[in-house]
Amino acid sequence: MQDANPTPGKGSVSLDALDTLVRRRRLIAINVAAVVFLAVVLSLVLPKWYRTTAVILPPETSMDPLMSLGALQMTAATANLPWFATTSDVYGAILRSRYVSEKIIDEFDLKRLYKAKTMEKAIRKLEKHRWVRVVDEGLISIAVEAKDPDRAADMANAFLEVLDEFNRTTRMTEGKKTRMFVEERLKETRLELGESEQALQAYQQEYGAVELTEQTQALISAAAEIESQIRTTEIRLATLSTYATDSNPEIKSLANRKANLEKQLTELLGTSELTEAFLQNGESKPFPSLSELPSLGMQYVRLLRDVELQSKIHAFLAQEYERAKIMESRDTPTIQVLDRASPPEKKSRPKRWLIVVIAFAAAFLGSVALAFGMDSVDRWRRDPENVRRLDAITRALTEDWNRLSRGGGPRG
Repeated sequence: MQDANPTPGKGSVSLDALDTLVRRRRLIAINVAAVVFLAVVLSLVLPKWYRTTAVILPPETSMDPLMSLGALQMTAATANLPWFATTSDVYGAILRSRYVSEKIIDEFDLKRLYKAKTMEKAIRKLEKHRWVRVVDEGLISIAVEAKDPDRAADMANAFLEVLDEFNRTTRMTEGKKTRMFVEERLKETRLELGESEQALQAYQQEYGAVELTEQTQALISAAAEIESQIRTTEIRLATLSTYATDSNPEIKSLANRKANLEKQLTELLGTSELTEAFLQNGESKPFPSLSELPSLGMQYVRLLRDVELQSKIHAFLAQEYERAKIMESRDTPTIQVLDRASPPEKKSRPKRWLIVVIAFAAAFLGSVALAFGMDSVDRWRRDPENVRRLDAITRALTEDWNRLSRGGGPRG
């Protein structure tokens, strides 16, 4: 025999839920309408923000390796950039730097506009309205938002101008350092060249001209060429050391090149263990070492080699000096702007439709939850047993309160 009162199933639960929604439809409708109305008013009251973007092309590092390397060394410590970072990454770090932020804040009086009492607070607020991106192709974009579309465009373009100013200053600074260093070495080389020429002239006046074989002349030229390469490598190393660290890959490469050249020169001069091994094995050399030349012409050969060496170094330094002077005085743009920022025609936020949609969804779900909660409370109150228990609890708490107010203690 089947039960006359079956247990309610899923269909009964669904009907109960639908019944609750229907009975509380007025509450739900009023709540949703009120919240949506407030959201519309809020979206109209919120200040409008306008965003615009400027884009620059990847820097051409090959045109100005000195400037790019110097900028990398100056920004790597603060931006946590690896040594293999591209120049685009360096530019991005500069645009995010405190130096650039302070320039923009001062130029546009952002402390007043942002109502910031200190520079730190103004920088933090600016960072919330500025976005710098470096894409895979190396393009660099700077996006800025402001409450005024013209100010947003001016600020974005000002970021590029400050970056260009920083690059020019860095390039001139590095060029000045190089020029001063090379200028000092050039003076020393001129003195050494003059002394070598005077020593050679004095020797010729005392002993007369010495006739050298073609083989000896080739040996002198080869030794002078290698030694001049060593000296020029040392000069490049010293120049780079004024703004780069020993861990720089270019410094390591030049140091290895110097070591190889010194090994070649030692072999050519006939004082290395490698040369002795050649002699012991009976292998022929392209020409004898300088130590094997007749003693009569040894001093003359050395003097002649010194003159040729100093001449080569002087020529190299003169060329480097002119290049450094050009670097120091050059005042050309360092960035190529692909897209300048222009005043946006439409606001970027607030997005009114999004605010209204979110408010509608939140109000509807909240009202439905409230309706079910109120329905549950009503059902609980209609149960006599629950009412009796609630009355008992209320009386007990009232008695305890009265006893405490008279100075007694609660009943255990």
